[in-house]
Amino acid sequence: MRRSFRLPGFANLSNSRLALLIVLTCALCVCVATTGCNKKGKTILPISQDTANFDADEDAWVYEYESTTNYGSATELYAGYFNDDEEHIFLKFDTSSIPITATVVVAELWIYISDTLNYTGVDFTFSLETTSLVAAWTEGAITWDNAPATTTVTSFAGPIDNYTGWLKIRITNLVQDWVDGTLTNNGIAIKPSWGTPSDDEIVVCSRETAFGCSPKLVVFYNP
Repeated sequence: MRRSFRLPGFANLSNSRLALLIVLTCALCVCVATTGCNKKGKTILPISQDTANFDADEDAWVYEYESTTNYGSATELYAGYFNDDEEHIFLKFDTSSIPITATVVVAELWIYISDTLNYTGVDFTFSLETTSLVAAWTEGAITWDNAPATTTVTSFAGPIDNYTGWLKIRITNLVQDWVDGTLTNNGIAIKPSWGTPSDDEIVVCSRETAFGCSPKLVVFYNP
């Protein structure tokens, strides 16, 4: 025999009234501590949560000094500065398998940093920013000169001095915009955010590498 559940002090409430009370109480919450809130401030309840894992469909890096050179087939990607010229990484993931009505709970960009390079010998703090893109691009054609403009900074990561291994960057709001159609999914750019140019850069595995460390996007969502 299934036993009825009663909260202390609510023994005289019917099941339907008790359920209504719980729903109304949850509606007053700003955030559920164990699950968080989405970008619109809605409470995300722990209901049937799905996970989607994506490998990068396209990736490349561009270099300001070699502004017409395409590095779409490179096995390593660079972000930072070399000879005071800037380097950016571009990544693209196909998230169309996530339902347009889904609520993204957490989305993390995973990049594998194989090296951090400091050519000046001066102690320096590496940090990165990720940005959305205003136009489409292709891995085999993108260069510094024709790369799409970046828009809103979606996340920061750092400091990452002398760090190697997987770096996880949270981009939940951006992926939600991709899923619900607020923004066209043109991918993401990774740029240095330490401001003053210097000879410092990070090296990231690309999808062309043979070592299984290509960029990834991990998305937890409620369908």
